[in-house]
Amino acid sequence: MKTSSRVFLQILVLLAILAPVGGFWWFRQHQNPQAQEALPKPVRVVIPQRGDLERWVKASGILASENQVTLVPKVSGSVESLLVKVGDAVGIGMPVADIEREAYALDLRRAQAAQTQAASTWERIDRLYKTGNATRQDWEDARAARDATDAQASSAQMRYDWSRLTSPIDGVVLVRHVNEGALVAPEARTPVYTLGSLDALEVTLNIPSGRYEEFSQGVEAVRLIPASSPSIVLEAQVNTISPWVNPKTRSFEVVCSFANSDDLLRPGMLMDAQIILSTEYGVLMVEEEVLVNGNALWVVREGRAQKIVLDEVEIHQGALKLPDSFDQLQVVVEGQHFLREGEEVSILEEQIL
Repeated sequence: MKTSSRVFLQILVLLAILAPVGGFWWFRQHQNPQAQEALPKPVRVVIPQRGDLERWVKASGILASENQVTLVPKVSGSVESLLVKVGDAVGIGMPVADIEREAYALDLRRAQAAQTQAASTWERIDRLYKTGNATRQDWEDARAARDATDAQASSAQMRYDWSRLTSPIDGVVLVRHVNEGALVAPEARTPVYTLGSLDALEVTLNIPSGRYEEFSQGVEAVRLIPASSPSIVLEAQVNTISPWVNPKTRSFEVVCSFANSDDLLRPGMLMDAQIILSTEYGVLMVEEEVLVNGNALWVVREGRAQKIVLDEVEIHQGALKLPDSFDQLQVVVEGQHFLREGEEVSILEEQIL
């Protein structure tokens, strides 16, 4: 008896669970199919607008002075004195450092003394030779000694002049590479200072080799934007386009320059560049997010969705170029991935680009 009661209770529980499920299934099967599809699909649309479509390449590079030099001494020795510091303005011919100047001054005085003595001897032998009191050999030896000491004096003068480093440009001191007392030598290519002009700066951009043909046809303009100050936009010009492609990086160099008239930028700063290759004016455009399957989009006509497959897809910097036939059409920008041809839609919002 107890077993029968337990079975009966289990059946009642099972029926209580299945009854709502069965009722819902029956309701879904017998409701009006038209009622299921009565609600239109909500979408957001945009109206394409006309604008200027720029075809540009993005790149980045490090700023450098257009006229930048690194001073390497032409004589060996220890740095006796550094006459300028980083940030100082320098002019052409201005002294910036001395290298054992007193030692080279002594060499010069020694060479000049020997030169004076050799010149005096030559004059005396020349007079004797003209009067027949000196041999031809004596005359030639005296002349050779005079010429040799002249060369030695000139060489000593040159080394003495080189012992004082001077600026070859008008600019500022960008980097000091050594301290006073450091040993330098031309053979070691030891730099003392790096100097550069801040008025004219340049940036070298590495462009992928696949773009070379486009660049060979010319560049319309270049915009430079400091990575640290995106609000600053500078107009630059292309100085050179490399005539060869680096096989290691598969890129070629484009050097752009600009006048740092506001004195805002410094060598070493990272710069982003927009290199404008061409501009098409008055083009009908819409954001590229409207695309479905890569080559189609949806529009709304008389409250219903219509899919249009584009013959050509041209996208530049997030903007999709459209034919003139799309003028004033409502293009679906949100909800387009769930639409069917001819389906009724409701527009939630119409945006104007």
